[in-house]
Amino acid sequence: MSTETLPERTGMCAWCEHENAPDSRFCGDCGRTLVFDVVCPFCGRENPSENAHCDACAVLIDESKRVTPKTKIFPKYLNVTAMTLAAIIVFALSIRLFSLTDIPLNLVGDEADNLLNVYRIMAGIGPGFFELDWKPQPAFSVYMMGWFMGFFGETIVGMRLPSVVLSTVSILVFYAVARQHGVGRPASLGATFLLATGVWYLHFSRSGWENVHVGLYALSAMLAFNAAIKTKRLTISLLLFAATGLFAALGLYGYTTGRMIIVALLVYLPIAFFLHRDDWKRLLAGYGVMCLTAFLLFWPQFDNALDDWQRFNQRVDAVYVLNDHNRQQFEGKDDLEIIVQQTWNNIRGFILLDTGISRVGLNARYIPPGHGLLDRLTAVLFWVGLVVSVTRWRQTILWWLFFIVMIFPVQIPGSGTPDAARAVGAAPLYYLFVALTLDWLFSLRFAKNQWAIGTVAVTVLALIAYVNVSGYFDWMERPDAAAARQPAVDAADFESWQTLQKAAAEAGRGGFNVGEWLEMKERGF
Repeated sequence: MSTETLPERTGMCAWCEHENAPDSRFCGDCGRTLVFDVVCPFCGRENPSENAHCDACAVLIDESKRVTPKTKIFPKYLNVTAMTLAAIIVFALSIRLFSLTDIPLNLVGDEADNLLNVYRIMAGIGPGFFELDWKPQPAFSVYMMGWFMGFFGETIVGMRLPSVVLSTVSILVFYAVARQHGVGRPASLGATFLLATGVWYLHFSRSGWENVHVGLYALSAMLAFNAAIKTKRLTISLLLFAATGLFAALGLYGYTTGRMIIVALLVYLPIAFFLHRDDWKRLLAGYGVMCLTAFLLFWPQFDNALDDWQRFNQRVDAVYVLNDHNRQQFEGKDDLEIIVQQTWNNIRGFILLDTGISRVGLNARYIPPGHGLLDRLTAVLFWVGLVVSVTRWRQTILWWLFFIVMIFPVQIPGSGTPDAARAVGAAPLYYLFVALTLDWLFSLRFAKNQWAIGTVAVTVLALIAYVNVSGYFDWMERPDAAAARQPAVDAADFESWQTLQKAAAEAGRGGFNVGEWLEMKERGF
């Protein structure tokens, strides 16, 4: 070994480039080891076992790992990762727009009731922007639907476009979140493709209901928050914390599950202080900016909600499992027994991914018969990801918090759960753990032949996507799928139904619900 001065360890992570203390043994960001077994015979620097050359002095360590320079297949100006991601986004948008008027075959009651509010807004009789819609929830989402219909046309497509667009954007943000948390490009792309084609997320991405929007708000909050944590420049960090507050506020304006975004961020506070205790002052200031931003943006809505707090929480109260009406299904069990049973039912549905979930509550509308929230192979990837995440807990603790907080506090106290509609905003979080599994698989020794493992991976992912997408459209065209969505407005009757509803709104009347519409049809209007 050379007698020259050995290079000092800098603490720079070889995997994610996070700056750690020089004496650290594991990365404080991604949790991977900073200590390696292979020692350079020239300078003494520790290197990862797969290195052919030393990271410090470039001396050849292992002749067998020498890489012969190859001619690049793609010109420099073609970024393969960007091209692949763009192709995934285009494909995701395409399968969301395909036959959007006719699939699903009808408008369920929730879609129709949303439109009733849109027509009333168009007629100038409310609800106001900071008031409550029919559910009752903040009217922001039905206003967004009205904006899309005003621009793209007063059609079924215009009504469903907000979910199409926002879910497609969420797929792009998902990739950014996976990469930001140290998942490699191939694994991030693979999981992004699976999210884009998963039946559960795809179905709600083609609906006129706002619950899928929560996925975008949650992912955007995670992206901005993690960037704020990592950024050392105070001004930029505080701006990113403010952006986090913005997305948390959008969650409050959205579907009920969106309220849990700010809760997850607050629950993470002590963990953030533990992981970044040397920078606690900036974190405290950032959390203050985040909470203040969310509060100020949501205050107009909150101020109105205070005027009738009971109505603001009417939907939550209606599904509360310990209500006298809802507890009748539990045959005399006490509160603790009911909560224990609810907890187990939701673990089966959301962790074990029991295929019997399609028979629970209204889930026959949301997932095919005999199908869990994920297909079987993706479910296995998810389960493995949960295990791998334990070894990378610093990298994944935020995922776990969002996953738990956005599902179980909403589902356990609610009747008819596990409910796929209330949980769809958390669907992208499943695929973060899928990405972790793919990243782990690609790092194994057998995966060093990149062309071979890449070919196998692309083939398997394409097969999963084909089965999911073709299976979804086949399911939607079956009579049992249309029957499960009843009572509903058939797509063929939409123009007549809309004409009557708009006339009622313009006359200052409240319109009619789907049940009343079906009775009107029987009488010939």
